[in-house]
Amino acid sequence: MGSASIQRERGGVLRPSSLVILTVLVTSAPVTAHGLGIETSFSDPSTVQIVVFFTDDTPAQKAQVRVFDLDQNEAAAGVTDDNGLWRFRRPAAGVYRIEVNAWGGHRKRTHVTIPESGAIESDDPTRTEFTRFRWQSLVIGLVIILVLALAARALLRRLSLHSKTT
Repeated sequence: MGSASIQRERGGVLRPSSLVILTVLVTSAPVTAHGLGIETSFSDPSTVQIVVFFTDDTPAQKAQVRVFDLDQNEAAAGVTDDNGLWRFRRPAAGVYRIEVNAWGGHRKRTHVTIPESGAIESDDPTRTEFTRFRWQSLVIGLVIILVLALAARALLRRLSLHSKTT
């Protein structure tokens, strides 16, 4: 392969679209298919309800859930049902850490405050906020692809002109 051009196996210059795909594959960080959300509420005055779900709003079935107090003592543990739901007896008022393992690398940790009275307070967004489509991310991704394609096109033109002059 010469320094002035990028060669394919059968000869010729690599197309800009191929260069963009190669760049994206080489520079992409590993990501999971989707995120994991946790929504916590009281199902009745003596029971805490935890619902675990993915970004696409499907339930996290058979996910392991553990609840710890601030002293790192396990307050409760269990497994979600087919609807991503798990309930446990209401603990004393305070701040608790919830850890979820939904398998396949999907893990989530959050903190909730169990009040003496009123609703549970959580660090996490609501289910509606968490599962909404993120148009901004889509637009940013498309802009990045466009910029990479234009940069690849300019580079290939420069390499082509350079190879003609040498």
